[in-house]
Amino acid sequence: MTPDERLDRLTRRLRRWQWVWALTVLLTAVGFAFLMLRPPPAHLQAQNFEVVNTEGNVVAILGTTSRHGFLDVSTGDGVPIFNVIAHPGIADMGMFSLRNVRGREIVNVRTDQSGSGILSVRDTRGLERVLLLGANATATGGTVLVMNAERQPNVVASMQADGYGHGEVQACPSNGEHCRKLIPSQ
Repeated sequence: MTPDERLDRLTRRLRRWQWVWALTVLLTAVGFAFLMLRPPPAHLQAQNFEVVNTEGNVVAILGTTSRHGFLDVSTGDGVPIFNVIAHPGIADMGMFSLRNVRGREIVNVRTDQSGSGILSVRDTRGLERVLLLGANATATGGTVLVMNAERQPNVVASMQADGYGHGEVQACPSNGEHCRKLIPSQ
């Protein structure tokens, strides 16, 4: 084979490859255009959705397990700040929790297994300071407790109603002993 024949053969092969590449690029562009023109889906399902920040850290999760659904929000460093959990089937319990930047729970709203509603407020160290127990099983029952800021918190004020609809308010010294009724039961 002469050099001229070899050059002609290479030229023809190069032209064939140019057409193959041009056709591949054209088909890829048409495929992307087709995908871009499709409307967004009307219904989207998944077990978990994650939101990430610019560094790629997960900052929010909306998801489910086999027993409950949840929403978790965290700082960019992964410290949990806010979460909501639903527990269907376990006395229809639910929970809402708000945390400080150290991850310590500050506010908690939940229901217990008897159906009572509970609000708990904590200090920056995570120690419970106000505990509100309300809307329990009876229409006349309920309790509000205020606790001091000691290492072992004591109840310093309480409001409660008995099963007959009578209420009382009590105040206690910081050690929680010898409480004094401010409004006695009827």
